[in-house]
Amino acid sequence: MLLASYIFYMYWEPSYIILILFSTVVDYFVAINIEKRKTKKERKYLLFFSLFLNLGLLFTFKYFNFFSEFVFDLLPGIFPNHKPLLVTFLLPVGISFYTFQTLSYTIDVYKGEQKAEKDFLKFALYVTYFPQLVAGPIERSQNLLPQIQEKLKIDFSNASFCFRMFIWGMFKKIVVADNISTYVDLMFNTHFKQSSLSLFIGSVLFSLQIYCDFSGYSDMAIGISRLFGVRLMDNFKTPYYAKSMSEHWQRWHISLSSWFRDYVYIPIGGSKGGNLRTLLNVLITFSVSGIWHGANWTFLAWGSIHGVLVGIEKFVKLPFKLPNLLKVFFVFNIANFAFIIFRANNITHAIDYISRMFSFVEGPVYSVFDLIKFLPAIVVLLITDGFLQKESIGNKLSNLHIVLRYLFYIFILHMILQNGAFHGNSFIYFQF
Repeated sequence: MLLASYIFYMYWEPSYIILILFSTVVDYFVAINIEKRKTKKERKYLLFFSLFLNLGLLFTFKYFNFFSEFVFDLLPGIFPNHKPLLVTFLLPVGISFYTFQTLSYTIDVYKGEQKAEKDFLKFALYVTYFPQLVAGPIERSQNLLPQIQEKLKIDFSNASFCFRMFIWGMFKKIVVADNISTYVDLMFNTHFKQSSLSLFIGSVLFSLQIYCDFSGYSDMAIGISRLFGVRLMDNFKTPYYAKSMSEHWQRWHISLSSWFRDYVYIPIGGSKGGNLRTLLNVLITFSVSGIWHGANWTFLAWGSIHGVLVGIEKFVKLPFKLPNLLKVFFVFNIANFAFIIFRANNITHAIDYISRMFSFVEGPVYSVFDLIKFLPAIVVLLITDGFLQKESIGNKLSNLHIVLRYLFYIFILHMILQNGAFHGNSFIYFQF
């Protein structure tokens, strides 16, 4: 399994396996030595050593150019040749995911919540476990390591669960996300000549695209992993049916949001220290989670917007009750608005897109026929997600009557074969 995981990653770029091996070796020995040390001071130095090396690699490959250009804009005179210092490394796929996975292990060992793994091969597999290596879910050592230590086995129930998760994930990816990506790209690339209605439709379709693209990967990863008897955590629970922004984040990219809750929000004070301090902690946590996605001000703005809204929700209560359907409508539209900034190339692009969208510019909706073609798949998605709510399709379908279950299989497989966009679009979150 470890060999398969290394081959899986090296298929993309062989040389970058060195980075994973480096992080694996460092955190393997650091954790063992943290457990051996008797004084808190020594353990803290070792933890800082691990944080410095891992976050240093992440900074160098992902954020160095962004930071250099920012400093250059502030202080251009300190740079030689009046140009910012830039590196030309290719961003290693999944570096943010496996870095956070190794960091959580080391931190948990330091806090005494996890025993240091003495078997190097098993720890290496924890770091590089191929189903979730490049785009999550970001697993915790308490969940994944004990399962790796068990004998991996395949049985019928796990294979059935794998099949259900995989075809649903594939449906979301190549039937929904990849088909609507062409329209979304057109709207964002040519926003300056599109009607306001076309731009609004483009923003809604991007919200659907990124959800189906990312959750589709998570579903397939969880399914493949279950084939070997390993249970990964749920990463999405129909977030567009959330009735508040806080609930939205309890359903969206759960492995990351819970990671930032446990390793950023709580350590900096959490909800202790009064309302103002709590609001600041929420804003810091969401801002950092935004910049985790990439070296761009758009991601920072996207995270900060969510931080402000979640923070306000904690203390501001409406004097009246809204129907649940209206709550879902408002939450989706707020998330959709924020995703415009997430998708934009830069802040100026985002402002121009939003400004034109709210300028009520008239004009035809581009390619109405193509939009109509998207509707059946979107309707299937919304109905199925409404049926699932917070349960995975792998578990939910197992309780369905066998006739209905197999009719669903046939229907989804038919849609995949008939309407799937088999042109090899990569997953959006690979870039993070």
